[in-house]
Amino acid sequence: MTEKENAVLEVKGLYKRFAKTIPARRRQLARQFRRAVVGKPDDGDLAGGDEFWALDDVSFTLDRGEALGLIGVNGAGKSTLLSIIARQLLPDRGVVRTRGRIAGMINLTAGFEDSLTGKENIYLKGALLGRTRRELRESFDDIVGFAEIGEFLEAPVGTYSSGMRMRLAFSVAIHAAPDLLLIDEVLSVGDFGFRQRCLARLNELRSEASFVFVSHSFQDVIRFCSRLIVLDKARLVFEGDTREGVNFYVERFHRSDARSKKTDGSLSEAALPIAPLSVMGEMTHRKDLIEMVRFEWETDNRKTATRVRQGEPVTAAITFRVKTYCEGIAVGLPIWNSDGLLVTSVNSDISGDVVTPGKDGLVGITVTFESIDLNPGVHFPILSIGRNCEILYRQLAEPFEVTAKYPMTWGVYTPRVTWGKNSSPQSG
Repeated sequence: MTEKENAVLEVKGLYKRFAKTIPARRRQLARQFRRAVVGKPDDGDLAGGDEFWALDDVSFTLDRGEALGLIGVNGAGKSTLLSIIARQLLPDRGVVRTRGRIAGMINLTAGFEDSLTGKENIYLKGALLGRTRRELRESFDDIVGFAEIGEFLEAPVGTYSSGMRMRLAFSVAIHAAPDLLLIDEVLSVGDFGFRQRCLARLNELRSEASFVFVSHSFQDVIRFCSRLIVLDKARLVFEGDTREGVNFYVERFHRSDARSKKTDGSLSEAALPIAPLSVMGEMTHRKDLIEMVRFEWETDNRKTATRVRQGEPVTAAITFRVKTYCEGIAVGLPIWNSDGLLVTSVNSDISGDVVTPGKDGLVGITVTFESIDLNPGVHFPILSIGRNCEILYRQLAEPFEVTAKYPMTWGVYTPRVTWGKNSSPQSG
């Protein structure tokens, strides 16, 4: 493997397999022993159906100062890859070369000892990250100040709340002066203030450290990462521009067609890692009453669209058939972002619009958003069809991506406003 002068991380031909049974685990340990002690290489293909590849021929490089995003459905191999880079796991084949100090935010509270105080755990966790006692003394006040544990510094960590433990662990890791920082969903936990401090601190480190950033939040990935890789079933299936990678991911895993649906027409939970069904609510389909459901996004330029620019209109074209004629039909369209947050919802019964099936039971309606003011990212609508408060159909509809109009945005939407001059300013 040829070394790149500016590379902080090089991964070449990486393979990792796991055992499903105890006998397979014993064979795996024997292979690892021969490889580590005797120097015998891996024996090749799988021994049988009691093993599986968690990583299958993964290769990439990461240059100094670069932020690399890593996404994929649950079970794709993301955490396994980070664990190997962090030297918590050994690969079965391939090479991982790193330069400088690594700080892994994979399981932040790992290494904490509940019987020790917060102060003692700072030195313990810092030592595990490769810091000397002198370095920890010099940054001790900064670590404690960022963690905001204050009067609890001398209390056993076993008495801390989960939030306090997380703040302390993050603070120790972020002050480790790493050359390479591995981040696995750490920003999905903690309160709003903690999340903002984490993002601010990570932005400060961008000129000093390189990042591998795993997150199910597309907004965070797009804003934070300059490059993206996508894993699927242990293999690297995309490497390139972040926005192109997100589009690739949505097209591959979130299209509401036969490739991603179960036989009953509903999306599998494995295809919804960014907004789990437990967050989005129960899905249902009364096939005895509702059939021939079709949903498409349309813009002025395209009949079928999956992307819309901020501030532009978009229309949801919805058709379905009611098998048994009935009154009181209502259609709803809640929209979720990739953080699992319900950002808005429109409903025909609330707006006073009557949905009336034709003689053959067919319903064809459009819902036009005169201006999409949602901030950049992928959004996930749910088509809901009800009758007199009874839900007959509720399924994930066609996802769509909002592209940026402004150079920077905050929150979940950017309202269109008019700036003017106050003609009668009042002095205090």
